[in-house]
Amino acid sequence: RSNQLVKITQERKMIMLNIETTIGTFEKAKALVHIAMKFAEDIDVCSGHYVIDAKSIMGVLSLDVSKPVTLRLHADHTNVTTRFIEELHMAGII
Repeated sequence: RSNQLVKITQERKMIMLNIETTIGTFEKAKALVHIAMKFAEDIDVCSGHYVIDAKSIMGVLSLDVSKPVTLRLHADHTNVTTRFIEELHMAGII
């Protein structure tokens, strides 16, 4: 999709992956939480001034899913970021 941006930065052997997207539907919001729970790493959903734990269904559903968000993954290995991107892609979130 043209409205998405993937940005990876690496500092001190830590990788921060930022993906700009729109969740879009309640079903995709549930899928995002399900995906996030598979990872031990911290994953946030950022929307405006709010930063929500992507593993919190109540937190994610408190956001307006029709508005753009940034998904932020903090990892120590590129395999984790690749797997996260693949999972989001398979769920149709990106």
